Amino acid sequence: ARRNGGDRTGLGPVRDPASPARVALVGDMIPSLLTGLAEALPSAELGDEDDADLVIAVGTRHVLRDVGARMHVAGRPWLPVHPFDGRFQLVGPVVVPGEGPCLECVALRWASTTPFAADHAAAADAVAVVPRDPSLDAITAGFAARYAARWIHAHDWLVASTVLVIEPKVMEAEAHAVFRVARCGTCGPRPYGGVASPWRA
Repeated sequence: ARRNGGDRTGLGPVRDPASPARVALVGDMIPSLLTGLAEALPSAELGDEDDADLVIAVGTRHVLRDVGARMHVAGRPWLPVHPFDGRFQLVGPVVVPGEGPCLECVALRWASTTPFAADHAAAADAVAVVPRDPSLDAITAGFAARYAARWIHAHDWLVASTVLVIEPKVMEAEAHAVFRVARCGTCGPRPYGGVASPWRA
């Protein structure tokens, strides 16, 4: 964080790797992926949302928005695992209220990369719940568990400022930087001149 002009105090204290972390898994859409996450985090103690070090949410966009609203009010970090849209599977970033981009910031940034930005939200909300490929579940669970571990035990600013984009058709995964959006309806609005990333200069 200091290398990139940020204030690491906003991230909080790191956790001793020997100390078990408390993780809450919530979601309504992909039970198999939730199971995979639990298996990929063997050192974590699965618990309730209220006392977890990190909440990992897997579900529809509506569910993720509900979780995001609760975490925003509580000021607690959480990790969204986005619904697969048929081409891309997104993981992250770890949302740190008041410090980095929120779920809505990610949605706005992602929509801006499409040729139908104005209609992206409606199209994304209409994604049907379909049976998942177990191999995609395994890949997604592994990446999500890695993001979670890097945040819980090191407060790695990269996982709090990047979204991982998995494209199973071509077997590629790439991390993309995500910045806060000044006009965001959840964590904004803010004047553009005052928007600063705590981790990226």
